Amino acid sequence: MTAKVQMGFKNRVRLEWLDQTAELVLAGKSPAEVRQLLDSFLADKLSVGGQAEAGNRSIVIGICYKIWVKPPQPLLSLNKDGLKLINRLSLSERLPIHWGMSMAAYPFVGQVGAIVGKLLQLQGTITTAQIIRRVQEQLGTSEAISRATRRMVSNFVDWGVLQDTEKAGELEAASKVEITDPQIIGWLLEAALLASGAQVQTLSTLTNNPSLFPFKLAEPIAQVIETNPRLEVLYHSLNQSLVTLRSA
Repeated sequence: MTAKVQMGFKNRVRLEWLDQTAELVLAGKSPAEVRQLLDSFLADKLSVGGQAEAGNRSIVIGICYKIWVKPPQPLLSLNKDGLKLINRLSLSERLPIHWGMSMAAYPFVGQVGAIVGKLLQLQGTITTAQIIRRVQEQLGTSEAISRATRRMVSNFVDWGVLQDTEKAGELEAASKVEITDPQIIGWLLEAALLASGAQVQTLSTLTNNPSLFPFKLAEPIAQVIETNPRLEVLYHSLNQSLVTLRSA
């Protein structure tokens, strides 16, 4: 079993709610204003008629807040550049940015994503039960982990990276999002590296990270990575290159 992680995504979190949060930050709203405006925005969508302090709306606001308003200190630069990217992208182009920042802030997202990606590589189609079983092998068999995994899979479907097949209960990958913008690729790979908790990975390991299964990254990757000032490619040998965080 791996170290305990903060699951975070124990609720439905729609991309439009993450968009709204990022837009409020980009509009210059203070953290307190963002929280208040999100509460109003979600009032007719979550915890309708409920006033419980820890209701669904409060939990979802906390998730959005940690991703785009007050991320952990090691993610501040990633967050800042992610907001710049969102500011110039259309709504339909923002999935890689929300994906990367979500798994950096909540590594559980990347862990589930990696399991989904590996299963899809092995067998093409998957079920939620198979994903839950693999997650439990890594994190334990508690009901909380099972529920969080099920919710995360539902989010993946909502976000359009998984879709139902004709067979009941079976899922497959949606069409990959092709990314050719060097800034987005470099940023997304930084997010994947931070989510892994590692300071350095081989270029092959990072670029073939199964948690990035929804995306197809343009080549050549090594040159693209070097557009990110916080990443450095070290040519370890003729057959192996390493990617490291410059701050390391």
